[in-house]
Amino acid sequence: MEKKSSLLLSYIKQGVKIFLAIFIFFFLLKLIFNVSVTNVVFFFGEKLDTDSYNHTNILLMGIGGGVHDGADLTDTMLIASIDEESKITSLFSLPRDVFVKVKDIGNNFGGEKVNAVYVYSKAYYKDSEKALDITKTAVEELMGIPIHYYAKIDFSGFEKMIDSIGGIDVYVDTTLDDPMYPKAGTTGYELLHVDAGWHHMDGELALKYARSRQSTSVFDRDKRQRLIINAIKDKVLNKKENFDESKIEDIFLSLKNNIETSLTTREIITLVKIASEMGSTQVIKSYEFSDDPSLCGGWLVPGDKELYGGAYVLIPAGNKYTHMQKTVDLVLNNAKLAHKDYRIQILNGTVYPTATKLKSLFTRYCLNVVRFGNAKTNTVKKTTYYIKDTVDKDFVSLLQELIPGKTSNAIPIEYTEPPFQSNADILIEIGTDYFENPIKDPYDEYAALLYQREQAAAQSEAQANTNKTSQSDSISKPTISPKPIKK
Repeated sequence: MEKKSSLLLSYIKQGVKIFLAIFIFFFLLKLIFNVSVTNVVFFFGEKLDTDSYNHTNILLMGIGGGVHDGADLTDTMLIASIDEESKITSLFSLPRDVFVKVKDIGNNFGGEKVNAVYVYSKAYYKDSEKALDITKTAVEELMGIPIHYYAKIDFSGFEKMIDSIGGIDVYVDTTLDDPMYPKAGTTGYELLHVDAGWHHMDGELALKYARSRQSTSVFDRDKRQRLIINAIKDKVLNKKENFDESKIEDIFLSLKNNIETSLTTREIITLVKIASEMGSTQVIKSYEFSDDPSLCGGWLVPGDKELYGGAYVLIPAGNKYTHMQKTVDLVLNNAKLAHKDYRIQILNGTVYPTATKLKSLFTRYCLNVVRFGNAKTNTVKKTTYYIKDTVDKDFVSLLQELIPGKTSNAIPIEYTEPPFQSNADILIEIGTDYFENPIKDPYDEYAALLYQREQAAAQSEAQANTNKTSQSDSISKPTISPKPIKK
């Protein structure tokens, strides 16, 4: 029994080391509630729920906590998709301002910012668990994938946990100046200044650095939060660090009252075993949605404030989730293929401008385009994928769902010489058949919508000026009394 207990304890230690990197280790806290380390051996792991790709998807949420306004806003939200077979864990961050469709939580716009769904649902139903289920469902509809479990952590526990591991080392690439950081215990503010360069951060500074948002964008904050997560990972995976049983229990106890999860104890034990089996060979890939169309996941645009009660929200360009969900399909559902990061060259073999547009679209789909331009001729009729022998045919099939075309391993000699020569693994020569069903760029629709808004605003302003002028003329003209009629 003692040998088995020791073996399982080693699993727990290894599990903590791996899943600290993505907050999944927080789930182990359930062991503290339900079973001691010495008795955990009597439990057996329970098979985790998976989707058709055999992935387990977990929604991770972080709240600020405390008694200030917005304490329950889930300002940190990401999906962890675990592919046990390929040892890949993919993280996908959601910006706090993304608008999601939600019904029956007392709102007036058919939805809410994703970070507010939990707090409004909790206030409406007076039930935290139901509110978390509603949040999970909203994220499922946004992402187009099933979410099997959720975990919500109070950032005050996050702060204590970092102190429990002795702080973390973080490289700050850009100096942060935030004169409006909320001062704890007051309604006032304090200056948060962090110089560029390496810093050893305790829990308090790490939390402030991760949460600051007044002087930078929400996307900058997401980036800083990922830096903190990576710093935690580096700390706990450092072979020089010795996290013995007492240290691990200190970490658990520091988080005891700060986590809420739908995972059962047995499912947590399974996660620990998976982490142990993955070991240091586990790959962690990070993605996010943004409002920059030049980046991976850049499908978002600001919504019309008049339609959302004056609030700033982000909506998908074209007002449909189609492209966002396709991106999720490519990088989460097909994580093993996405991890190969095949290099792609796009060549336009028609007279219509196409390569630049496709390069932009492929980048937003998180595909690696290393070169784009014109083909050797502009009279190509059939789109062709020229692929190297090392390329997985399943990946090509994914690309053909975007752009249908035939495949060939016989790369034309012209494309192996300048100016076409590149390190691409896949060369896509676009033919006129592409225009039978081209990819519709939602930003084109958004640009047209912006133009219509600008025209409407200009017309409204012109009409207002006309009315103002008419009123002014009416006031300035003297009133002429009629002459009396002689009888």
